[in-house]
Amino acid sequence: REHLGVSSTDPKFPVDVLDLLLNRTFWEILDKFPFREKEKSTTFPSVIGERQYQIPGDVEALKMISVLNPIDTKHYKLSRMDATEYEERYVEDSNAQAIPTNYYREESTIYLFPTPDDEYTFTLKYNKTLADLESDTETPDVPRVWEEIILFGAVWRGYLRRGDHPRAMEYRNIMVNLVNSTESVESKEEADSQDARLYSVRPTYSV
Repeated sequence: REHLGVSSTDPKFPVDVLDLLLNRTFWEILDKFPFREKEKSTTFPSVIGERQYQIPGDVEALKMISVLNPIDTKHYKLSRMDATEYEERYVEDSNAQAIPTNYYREESTIYLFPTPDDEYTFTLKYNKTLADLESDTETPDVPRVWEEIILFGAVWRGYLRRGDHPRAMEYRNIMVNLVNSTESVESKEEADSQDARLYSVRPTYSV
């Protein structure tokens, strides 16, 4: 409200609207940039003869599924299949069951292929959905340097709501400049690695 020059009683900017403006910026940067806070791992066991398994409710995007081979105790990454490939290769016969090598995802369900013939342990790595910002939330679940970026992103959206396009573009540019001058955690970690040889360069951000 201070940056927008509006009072706490302004009917156009109640708390729920301010939360929405902040969250729209928060959702945008979460979608466009990698954050360690989004990374998560979990494990689940398979059941003999069961091919369908529910994924956690906070999954935004699956990154990898691996299976522990009990014979050599190594983890093997499963390859992703599309719906057509899965249906063409799936055989509803217990003789076709084996240690899974592939998976197919449909909404909140993953289908293992082949269907497990034993109890295996699977590791699921994914990006989780971070909680939305609320009026009583002190800080977002991202590095503190991004708090100001989220603020200015909400401010330029607020000026658009007021119909003040020049100021909206002014604050938009401030946000863009802050984003482009912010080093990602991934880059910092790569710079700290003596063995690193390849560096990913983040493209210039634009709204």
